[in-house]
Amino acid sequence: MKVIVTGVTGFIGGEVMNQCILDSSITQIFTLSRNPLPERLASNPKVTSIIHKDFSKYPESLLEKLEGAEACLWMIGVAQPKGDPRPVDIGYTQSASEAFNWYLQPRIPGEGKFRFVHTSGILSEKDQDKSLWFNVAGRRSRGASETEILNFAQKHEKTYRGYVVRPGKVLAKGSWIAGPWMAVTKAWCIPVDWLALAMIDVVKSGGERSRIFENGELIERGKGIVNERRGSTRES
Repeated sequence: MKVIVTGVTGFIGGEVMNQCILDSSITQIFTLSRNPLPERLASNPKVTSIIHKDFSKYPESLLEKLEGAEACLWMIGVAQPKGDPRPVDIGYTQSASEAFNWYLQPRIPGEGKFRFVHTSGILSEKDQDKSLWFNVAGRRSRGASETEILNFAQKHEKTYRGYVVRPGKVLAKGSWIAGPWMAVTKAWCIPVDWLALAMIDVVKSGGERSRIFENGELIERGKGIVNERRGSTRES
């Protein structure tokens, strides 16, 4: 499988990259970023690094470089906006969905559907009229981006699948605090490696309908894969 990954220099994106590289079923990773990747990623034979300065536009010359991609792991957003976050949260997501569905999907063998995994958050709010107490613009914008993804997927159900992941507080891999946090607030947090594994699992086998994956389901998917790997290691 060939996938596009964005937000690769971020906390979640970096771990998603690590897990994509380790996944033998992923044969090529196209990264879209404004700046060059760290050498340890850029030098990996699986990785094709593409500098892309304007995520509101996808010229055909860029899409040609992504040919063969079947899916996208999207991790671009504004967590704590100082201005209007909608051009990034909604505009960038919409531009990518339209471009990938137009150019890349018809080139997927066997009339396969293009899969788009959009990273949102547990506090995102789809109800644009609901009263909120904090980070109002960011939460509404993220919620609107979720709606945009699912509406686009519904409109293009024959060619496109949109999946929204809504993790809670993302904890560092191997962090000592992960255990206590998970014990007390399981529904509100997730280790970053579990999240990355869950997202990759969704992009590979998300199902035949576009939908939202809440934090609890992401935990179960990610934890299940970790336990499965541990079992395989013991057997070998």
